[in-house]
Amino acid sequence: MSRRHLEGFMVHNIALEYKELKNFAAARAVFKANVTLFPDNPQAHHSYAKALAENKQSQRAIAQYQLAAQLAKQQSSQLLTQYRADFADYKTRPKP
Repeated sequence: MSRRHLEGFMVHNIALEYKELKNFAAARAVFKANVTLFPDNPQAHHSYAKALAENKQSQRAIAQYQLAAQLAKQQSSQLLTQYRADFADYKTRPKP
C-alpha cells in the first residue's frame, strides 16, 4: 500500500467522522478536499457524490457518481459494480 493511498484513506476517515458527528457541512468540505487532493481516487468521488446527494445537490452529485464509475472502470476496481448500483439507485429517487 502506497503512502498516497494511506493519505487518501485518512482524509476519507476524517470526513466520515464529521458525518458521524452530524457536522455535514464539515464532512462535505473534507470529501471535497479529498477529491481535490486525490482526483484519481474513485472512492473519493463516490463518497463526495453521496454527500452531495444527501445535501440535495443533484447535478453535482450526478457528475461525481459518473466520475467515480469512470475512474473505477479505468482502474479495473472491484468496486465498480457497487458504484454503478449506487448511481442507478440515486437516479431513480425523487428529486426536490
